[in-house]
Amino acid sequence: MRLIRRYPNRKLYDVQSSRYVSLKSLREMILSGEEIRVESSTDGKDLTRVTLARLKLVEAEQAVRSIPETVATHLGQGVEVMMRRLHNLESGIGHFRSTLTNPLARMEQVANQIDELQRSVDQLQERLEDLEAVIRDKE
Repeated sequence: MRLIRRYPNRKLYDVQSSRYVSLKSLREMILSGEEIRVESSTDGKDLTRVTLARLKLVEAEQAVRSIPETVATHLGQGVEVMMRRLHNLESGIGHFRSTLTNPLARMEQVANQIDELQRSVDQLQERLEDLEAVIRDKE
């Protein structure tokens, strides 16, 4: 187990490597699988949990900084406002989809109507040819 001493000025000292370490270095040690113990340099009190919590707080602050400001503003407004905005967004997407699909459906209806008109024209042409044939036969 690696011993880290925390001094009153909040500096962290790695006893094993005889050097000061940053929270980032401490994080890397933990991620590499090392077990650590952080203790106060003045009274030997165990500060491991407090230091790990501070490390998590720094990570959370960095994560929050990476969130776009508009999203952070919405998060600050609360869950209800966020849910309302999400619902409005979903409605907008649904409307957008319907505007995309409706013209296609309308085009299909028009194509069907054109097919029906073509059949009617074909039938009329057949009747006309039949009438012309009857008139020729009478002559």
